[in-house]
Amino acid sequence: MIEISVFSSFRARLLAGFALLIGLLAALLLRKIYSEYNNARAAAFTQTEGFVRAMSAHVTSEMRVVDLSLLRSAEALDDMSSTELRNSGRVRQALANSAGVADANFWVIFLSPSGKGVAASNSLAIAEVSYADRPYFKERAGACDRGLYVGGPEVGRVSKRKLFFLSRAVCAPNGEFLGVVVAPVDARALAAVFSSAMFQPTLSITLLHGDGRLIARAPLFESSFATNLKASPLYRNWTAAPAGSYEARSVVDNENRVFSYRAVDQLPLVIAVGIATRSWVQAIQKDMAVAVEALAIVAIALWFSGRFALRSFRRVELSDATQRLLNDDLASARDESARVARRLRTITDGLPALIAYVDASERYVFHNSFYRNFPEVDVERMLGRSMREALGERLYLSIEKEVKATLDGAHSVFERELFFGASERHLKFNYTPDFDASGSVVGFYIMTVDVTDAKNIEAALRVLSH
Repeated sequence: MIEISVFSSFRARLLAGFALLIGLLAALLLRKIYSEYNNARAAAFTQTEGFVRAMSAHVTSEMRVVDLSLLRSAEALDDMSSTELRNSGRVRQALANSAGVADANFWVIFLSPSGKGVAASNSLAIAEVSYADRPYFKERAGACDRGLYVGGPEVGRVSKRKLFFLSRAVCAPNGEFLGVVVAPVDARALAAVFSSAMFQPTLSITLLHGDGRLIARAPLFESSFATNLKASPLYRNWTAAPAGSYEARSVVDNENRVFSYRAVDQLPLVIAVGIATRSWVQAIQKDMAVAVEALAIVAIALWFSGRFALRSFRRVELSDATQRLLNDDLASARDESARVARRLRTITDGLPALIAYVDASERYVFHNSFYRNFPEVDVERMLGRSMREALGERLYLSIEKEVKATLDGAHSVFERELFFGASERHLKFNYTPDFDASGSVVGFYIMTVDVTDAKNIEAALRVLSH
């Protein structure tokens, strides 16, 4: 019976080997993909860190230009009399000359000590419009020694633009508070600069105020303006350190990004540059898809090769099992043959006759032990020897004719009187030829009976009868 356990064991080992191979390949591919992800992530951090420095320097430069205009305007106004400061035309001229800007990215306005608009460096009609409630006025009203104030994002009261504000107090040489000069900065124009600086579509650039509100962003400026980001990772990281990097999901567009941020000079502003992780995750996903396809191809190839190996093993196992069965049968046949031979030997040794088998070359293949009763025959050396050698020349010549006839296919029965030592014996020979399947004689069987006693009795009876 075929041992199924051997096949099952081989199949289990084969499947385990294939699973291990696929597992190792998958682990190598995942390691490579993970390494590529980390390399891309590190490269993104490096890019954002370098770019945020450049953008921080740009915003710092812009703020210095605006502050310089405020300083010049304040110097021009503090030399004017109280009467001149109430003259909107005179003030507008002074602001226009000092600020050196028209209605562009920013302009300068002058607010009286009560917070009412006097004039703007452009043609914006702000006269008598109250700004007393605005932080950029309240924070600098009567504060001649507080320096520059940077306000958060708001919509202009008259211009209706999306702005953020820088302001300084205007004070006379004697310390008298004369009013506040304010520079509304167009946040949309700053966002446009950010947008033009973006070197890839997944980039984002954000300018955040210290109160947590967003001033300018590219992209999505319109929808994100003045959004409160106090709960965002950017604000939390900025309050912990003036510069750094992190990975998080954007509050504005829900896009996962790696960010680098940096505070703008000593101002309550921070600029952040982010790169969406999908910019390299998608590429890695494509690589992963290719890797999965490759693994699938390998798995299919292993499946086919495994089926072939299992079938081959099954055939070999069946062949081995069959061979084992044949070997068992052969061993059984040999055992049976040995038992038959022993029985035959026992039977023939018990017969009072010479029993033998001689092959076609006249060599003894078998003989019984009765030959020991004939001292002229060397029984111990009979097997494998020719009849001439075993019996001797004299005995062989007396039966040679019948031997040849038997090997030619004749059944020979004859008698001979032969001398063995000093005694004469009368022997009756029976030679039976052995034919193979093709009819050829391959040997013959010998049965020789000693009939000496019977012949002596016959002779005595004949004498008595006469």
